[in-house]
Amino acid sequence: MFYAISGINGDYEAYKRALAKLKFQNLDDIKEEDIMNEDAVINTLEGEDVLYVVGNIIGAGGGSIKILQDMMSRDNIIAVVGGNEYKITQSLKALDDHIRNTGSVPPQAIMDRITSMLGDELKGVIDEFVELDDDEREDIVDYLDEISEEAFLEVMMARKKFVLVNAGIKGFKADKVLDDYGIEDFVTEPADLDKTYYKDRTLVVGCVPTPEGKIVKQNNNVAIDCGCGKGGQLGIYCLNNGKEMYVCLLYTSPSPRD
Repeated sequence: MFYAISGINGDYEAYKRALAKLKFQNLDDIKEEDIMNEDAVINTLEGEDVLYVVGNIIGAGGGSIKILQDMMSRDNIIAVVGGNEYKITQSLKALDDHIRNTGSVPPQAIMDRITSMLGDELKGVIDEFVELDDDEREDIVDYLDEISEEAFLEVMMARKKFVLVNAGIKGFKADKVLDDYGIEDFVTEPADLDKTYYKDRTLVVGCVPTPEGKIVKQNNNVAIDCGCGKGGQLGIYCLNNGKEMYVCLLYTSPSPRD
């Protein structure tokens, strides 16, 4: 099955419970004793799920790095860059370079300047990042670079076409191909759910406030960010059949949802 989630915001427990709820499978699920068992391998491949994570993976939840590390270990989780990832990537690169060159974290005044620029929601991500060793930091930076190349996804499922973006499509024109937009166009301006962007496909977005923390389907738009880490829950949308699922959360950020 093919699923989409958005706005995990660093809540590792919610992320793991979502995978458990889906009974999410990939080749890593093959037991060591079955690795040479052709039937076991085929059964796992046939049952392999795909999860699209539509941005804002990281945030104030305290488990951003663990989420990224888990995602990068799975070949069937595909991420789209979100505003949080877009905002922080260059800062993480600079921090990594400084630590490699000096062997230490920058002075507190510089760290305070970085976190002030990024905001409270991403401060914890910086704290998590500087605790990593050189190889782990390099892996995170490389993965965020890889994610940044995916500002949108076009998916065909059950004869239906989907466009997946983190926020919306700034300056949208029906005759403009997606490759002609910039990354900022997909992460800075939330979609207007009262507007029909496409008649022949469904626009799936995160970063759009949803009433009562539920997935909203309106005008060929599906808003799936249900406020994880901001007082809501983690919504899961199945592209195959339109089914909605939800994960109740343990972590709640003290800051309100935007």
